[in-house]
Amino acid sequence: MFYSKTGKIWSNDYKFNSVLTLDLVDTTADDVVYYHHPYDHLFHQVSFVQAVDPVHFEHMRNNPKVILIHENSCEALDARFAEEVYQVITKNNINPKQIKIITADENHQSFLINYLEDKSVFGTNVIVRNHLLSKVDEVSEDEVETTHKFSSLSRNYKDWRLMLYGQLVENDLLQHFKYSFHNIWPYTDKNVVFTVDQMLDDLRKLGMDNFSKRFTKWLKRCPYDISSKNDVKNKWSNATYEAIQSADFHLMVETHFDQRSFTGKFEFDRKFGPSSITEKAYKAIACSRPFITFATPYFLEDLRNLGYKTFSPFIDERYDTEVDNMKRLSLIVAEVQRICNLPEDDYFQLVANCRSIAEFNQTYFKNGKNSRHDT
Repeated sequence: MFYSKTGKIWSNDYKFNSVLTLDLVDTTADDVVYYHHPYDHLFHQVSFVQAVDPVHFEHMRNNPKVILIHENSCEALDARFAEEVYQVITKNNINPKQIKIITADENHQSFLINYLEDKSVFGTNVIVRNHLLSKVDEVSEDEVETTHKFSSLSRNYKDWRLMLYGQLVENDLLQHFKYSFHNIWPYTDKNVVFTVDQMLDDLRKLGMDNFSKRFTKWLKRCPYDISSKNDVKNKWSNATYEAIQSADFHLMVETHFDQRSFTGKFEFDRKFGPSSITEKAYKAIACSRPFITFATPYFLEDLRNLGYKTFSPFIDERYDTEVDNMKRLSLIVAEVQRICNLPEDDYFQLVANCRSIAEFNQTYFKNGKNSRHDT
């Protein structure tokens, strides 16, 4: 039986009928699984350190078959969580083998193992189950007509995403794009819609305060959608694949761009945790498209660590190691502009040069999607 402090079923990977609350645990039994999910923390403020009560840690010490699982197959984890795992094990005198952590990819698996081993904690069961990768469709080729040089998709509003699109507008680059941009936060029962004044204020806080008529006119026309179905809540819509396939290149807008927003630190910290590589990356890969990535620094390096290839020297990827957000943004926009302004022959040569890399990534994605990870 599975038990947690919240009694909520969040699981992507475990097929159980119920999760019972801790007051129902038989603390003499050895067929008990304690369960924790990031959403227990996000929605109910139950951290991993608080996943169970002292009596349940005592239960684990007395019953080697009893385990505590943390299932994190679709979110990033970082040094804050790794420290919590360390505290759970050492402060409660728990055998590390009784702790099972499911991570979203091999980068997070290695990060957590290395963090614990650096603190002389060995034997924690850390495995991979990439839920977001498993959800991405395998895409057939040659079903969608190529109509644009770039595609780019932004489903929910964030200030840095607006900054990116603002720079694309100011440089007259969106004419080359099949794109979406929503001034909406879709994670509530009723969408939160950001007004023009709110969005302009966000840009001022980021240091952008000289707004052209071109940009304000574009902003007033938000949202921009790729589908007539208005299904902004559905990130698995087929329309996203069709948009990516309609262009030669994809400007991938990932979940995070400014690490400081969740570290609270002024400077980027490479040791804080691996990149959050989500379905946004895997969709472009599944569509066999070369990409430029709007993400936190070293995203491409972490993607290569997973076995994928990126597109240097054909695409200038120096932006990936630039830790200053404004400079990284400028490098990204400059490379998009360079590609869009290439003479026709040079442009099609670039597309051809990137094709074999994109095809390799697509095949590698399919093999990874079809492999099974033991959970």
